[in-house]
Order: sequence, then structure tokens, then C-alpha cells
Amino acid sequence: SEKEELEKKNQEILREHKYLLEKVNKLEIELKTKRELEKKFNKDIDELNQETQSLVEEIEKWQM
Repeated sequence: SEKEELEKKNQEILREHKYLLEKVNKLEIELKTKRELEKKFNKDIDELNQETQSLVEEIEKWQM
């Protein structure tokens, strides 16, 4: 009886462990995706900043 109870608890722990591993893996994938999106966003912002700077320089030339 005690052995059966321990085996049952062990199975529960193994199931919980598997569930948590899957959840961690899913979160890692989600985090990686979000980091990639953030990188792309930052790259796009940098490009827009460069374009804006170029436009400002061009406007300044025409104002002289």
C-alpha cells in the first residue's frame, strides 16, 4: 500500500515535470520570437532615423 502510494506520487511528479518542461520550452520559443521581433523593430527604427536625418539634411540644403 505504501509502495503503491509512492509509485502514484512518483507518476504524478513525472507528469508534472513533463508538463513544466513543455511549458518552459514553449516559453523559450515565445521569448525567442519576441526577441527577433524586437530586433527587427529596432532595425526598422534605425532605418527610419537615418532616413529622417537625410531628409533634414536635404531640407537644410534647400533652405540655404
